[in-house]
Amino acid sequence: MPKWVTFSAHLLDANESRLIKTAKRCGVRVIKVSRRGKRGQHIDLCGKPLEKALRECEVRMVKGEGIKLTANEQELLGRLWDDEKRGARQETLWD
Repeated sequence: MPKWVTFSAHLLDANESRLIKTAKRCGVRVIKVSRRGKRGQHIDLCGKPLEKALRECEVRMVKGEGIKLTANEQELLGRLWDDEKRGARQETLWD
């Protein structure tokens, strides 16, 4: 089994300009909107931008803003939180 694991996710938003602003804030370098103008419009996230997006969700949850996560998302967020508290760093291909 490799030392690194790569996760990916979709950043979803029906508002295209807000979707692009959020992706830029998360550090996405090449922004490609999939399913533009349709239900499920999204930008793919992985690596550092995904980690930053998850941290942003975590901050909003702590502040009490109503973000609903699936069980899988909660588990992934918990793993990233635990790794960060231990000082672990996820290795990726581009590090």
